[in-house]
Amino acid sequence: MHKEILQQDLMEVMTCCGQSVYYKEGQIIALQQDQTDCFYVIKKGRVRVFLMNKAGKDFTIDMLEEGRVFGESSLVVSRQTRLTCLQAICDVELIAFTLDDFIPLFNSHPDLIKNLFMMSSKTIKNLAHQVRRLTLLDSSEKVADFLLEITDHPHPSLTIKQDCLPYSHEEIGEFTGLQRQTVTKILNQFQNEKWVRLSYKKVEIIDRLALEAFAYKNL
Repeated sequence: MHKEILQQDLMEVMTCCGQSVYYKEGQIIALQQDQTDCFYVIKKGRVRVFLMNKAGKDFTIDMLEEGRVFGESSLVVSRQTRLTCLQAICDVELIAFTLDDFIPLFNSHPDLIKNLFMMSSKTIKNLAHQVRRLTLLDSSEKVADFLLEITDHPHPSLTIKQDCLPYSHEEIGEFTGLQRQTVTKILNQFQNEKWVRLSYKKVEIIDRLALEAFAYKNL
């Protein structure tokens, strides 16, 4: 069980108290600078979190699985302005809450507060990891670090198996801030070293220890 996601019994309570919202694959859930009074729990599906500039260039920050939350700052500040964009990776069902919806749940289910703090802590940890990857690692180390991080005890809803990542080179580039051609060159180098095995839209780690030694040799 993943301690950073809502426990099943709490998810059932929140489903009863919140409002279900549905998005189709590829649909934008929210954009930067949107204002909202709601926060959301992902009941089904996956959500991509990304930044985008005025020219339309975007950078993926995180991918949220079932049981994760976003927009929790709306519980503290009303009409909160979003700092990131959110997009449905597949068909998604969200449970939406306002502060008024949520306050009664704190009294009846105190474990909910603990769960929210744990999930917020995971979000902060993921952001810190992204900053480290972008500022301290070179291109090859960024790819190695990403492969190691995202395959480390992944949630089943992400369709990632231990040491096996069903992503295209372009998708890996979106997470690492690299061009697809650069990612392909790096992955081919890793395959030549026998650290990974490549196939269509799939990267399988076959020597995790060697990849770790390479990724973090300068840290």
